[in-house]
Amino acid sequence: MTDFTLHELQCFNAVVLDGGFQAAAERLHRSHPSVFAAVAKLERQLGLELLDRSGYRVRLTEAGHAFHRKVRFLLHEAEELQTYAAQLAMGEEAELRVVLGDLCPLPPVLELLGAFFAQCPQTRLHL
Repeated sequence: MTDFTLHELQCFNAVVLDGGFQAAAERLHRSHPSVFAAVAKLERQLGLELLDRSGYRVRLTEAGHAFHRKVRFLLHEAEELQTYAAQLAMGEEAELRVVLGDLCPLPPVLELLGAFFAQCPQTRLHL
């Protein structure tokens, strides 16, 4: 088995979400043949049939269902990584750690935190 690419996983995910190769191609701004080829290559590399192409619409096989659950998780993590890199490039804090003591006036602090996170929604808060 050779390594598969993020692009192949994105194509597979788009086919699953959109129910077909043409719709997936439109979502990804790619040609239908390129999306079809990416998914076919992924299946060859894995040695698995991920999609049942026997009907009018493609459907996930049992292996395809199991694999797609992991693909969705991995693609979500990849998006998080891209967001994190963008934050770092812009000089934003990716994480904010705040410790509140017993004597801290809670309502004004929560108001300030709310205003901050309205402007920087991708920053993670550790309270």
